[in-house]
Amino acid sequence: MKIRHGFVSNSSSSSFCVFGIHFSKDRECVLIENLLGIDPNAIVITQGCDCDIDRDALKKKRFKFCPSCGSELFIEQQHEFEELGEDLYKAASKLGFYCQYWQPESDAPYGWYIGYDCINKKKIEGEAQLEEMKKAMDKLREIFGKDEKIIMYSGSCSG
Repeated sequence: MKIRHGFVSNSSSSSFCVFGIHFSKDRECVLIENLLGIDPNAIVITQGCDCDIDRDALKKKRFKFCPSCGSELFIEQQHEFEELGEDLYKAASKLGFYCQYWQPESDAPYGWYIGYDCINKKKIEGEAQLEEMKKAMDKLREIFGKDEKIIMYSGSCSG
């Protein structure tokens, strides 16, 4: 995806205008912890195979592998950030926020953008829109902290 700032007269492009917060790659953990309520560095333990066995009993006996198929009983791994993307979109949407991830190959700073969607709130105008925007900013500060920098991000992306 290519992001260009300013006016673009390309029919295959779409504009975005978000009043909110940008989370660069090194700050993704802040976004995940505050929006999803999980520690992105935590170890996730998943079931290693689908065999019908008593895993708890085998775990107590310190078994590491399934006696039926030989696979690991449990697999320990960290969250894969890419797998959390859809959860971030859903969580942001439930809170009434726009949430978008821009890829590293774009011109804009890559990372997550979350905030008030200024373009798709067409039914709201003037003072009412400003009031809704203020409420969204208050909610962002409540979630991410009062010192978080809130800026208007805009541009166009073409695919």
